[in-house]
Amino acid sequence: MCRRRPLSSWPSGCGYATVFLKGDPVKSLHSWERFGGVFGVHGLCWLAVLAGLVSALGVSAAQAGPVGLWQFESSGGTSLLLTPNEVPGGAPGVLTNGAQIVYDSDRGSNVVETDGTDDYVRAGAIVRLLQSATDFTWAFWAKQNPSQPVNSDVILGNRYSLSGGTDYFIKFTPNQFEYYHNGVNDRIDYPNIASDNVWHHHAVVKKGNTLSYYWDGVLQGTSTVTADMQAMPFYIGGDRYGEQWQGRIDDVFLATQALTPAELQQVKAGNFAPFVSPPQFPLIHDTFPGPTINNLTWNVIEKGLEREGPGTAGTIQASINSDGQLVISGTANTNYWGGITLRSAQTFPRDQRTVFAVERISLAGTGTAYRSSIWIWGDSGHYLHFSQNVGENGWQYNWNDQGGLGGNPTGGGVNIGVLDRLDSDTGPHGMMLVFNPLGDSPTHVMIEMYLDNQLVASQEFTNWTPQQFYVMITGQARASGDTVTAIFDNVWVWVPEPSSYVLAGIGLGLFGLVALRRKNRGTV
Repeated sequence: MCRRRPLSSWPSGCGYATVFLKGDPVKSLHSWERFGGVFGVHGLCWLAVLAGLVSALGVSAAQAGPVGLWQFESSGGTSLLLTPNEVPGGAPGVLTNGAQIVYDSDRGSNVVETDGTDDYVRAGAIVRLLQSATDFTWAFWAKQNPSQPVNSDVILGNRYSLSGGTDYFIKFTPNQFEYYHNGVNDRIDYPNIASDNVWHHHAVVKKGNTLSYYWDGVLQGTSTVTADMQAMPFYIGGDRYGEQWQGRIDDVFLATQALTPAELQQVKAGNFAPFVSPPQFPLIHDTFPGPTINNLTWNVIEKGLEREGPGTAGTIQASINSDGQLVISGTANTNYWGGITLRSAQTFPRDQRTVFAVERISLAGTGTAYRSSIWIWGDSGHYLHFSQNVGENGWQYNWNDQGGLGGNPTGGGVNIGVLDRLDSDTGPHGMMLVFNPLGDSPTHVMIEMYLDNQLVASQEFTNWTPQQFYVMITGQARASGDTVTAIFDNVWVWVPEPSSYVLAGIGLGLFGLVALRRKNRGTV
């Protein structure tokens, strides 16, 4: 059996960049041609140059990408036993009730083992899936213990909502894949998984409204999705409320794209390089090693959504705990929304697409309301603040586009409806913001919000006048006497690398430049 390739050996040329292009590219090219006064063959050459640049920079919507890759090579932590997610912006796994990392000689690597009694791994959430418009791939290796009965236990997915309801769930089981929504089950019945202690690879691909199940890379069955699926928790090895499974699992991979059979073979072989690549040259990567916050990376300031300045944070302070995590904790002394913020020491240009990802480990508090937040901050009139607000609306965002579209700068903010069923989930999640310059005007930008690497909301700004912006992390409480404890880890800021599509576009542009230069020399 093939051993997985370590992430450190993956090439750096793969990524999942998203750039927005406004308007009609062809019309834009013709406008540039007329502006430059270039006609005939010259015009064609300039069109090749610009078409290459447009190909390199422009896709019309957010591209699909990886959600998570849990390889179970390690675990650590005191209050929560965590195993890493290899995809920046994704949720780490939480080993619960005795789920453990063990070495498996058949795999030649570490794997996760659950006992079928109460063990499971919590790994973030799946946001709302549309009947036809949302694609995905779930893939993993599993070795079923001889003591595991062939039943409906959860190998991967969920059986219950956060509150214990059973109206929506998706799960791999020993005898079928279930896609259940409000009384209807768009299941795929497949041959029973043998309890023989043999590793097998499983994958389900959703493309449009078709679900396809692959066993060891071979298509075994399909079904048709008949309705949308609501947001739900995602588990490995069993659900928190029951149906725990006994066996070993490895290389759990989730993506918001429908992989082809050939791509599934790469995943089966442990070659994730075409789909996942850690940023090779991050602008910030802070794992909070401690013992103190790095003042070359962050400025610690007294700032919440509505209160800032000396004396507005009460006893709320920022520190690093023994697990190497950022903790923002204390009691507020003002009304309303005072707290502590880590503001990046460096700024980032508004003309460059920038990704800001943070692992939010947990959120707790008392009183009327409390939040964990991440921001993109230009100035007090231009920002986006993405938060989980326990006590007011749950997952939401505040924004301000002064002189442009206005905003919702204070208070409860804009509710993110696709996350309503996750409002009470204060455990580990990946939170990510993507700053996108739209290109038609320096002040026209879009900021996207992701939870566990899944797009949940976006906000347009038409008057983003600050030429630089900060990224920020905040823990805050609503009213005097309210408390908050927000824990974060593993912060990334990076500029996405060009994909092969981008490189092909640049190549087309270079071809145009070479042709233009040859024309100038009279050697076309």
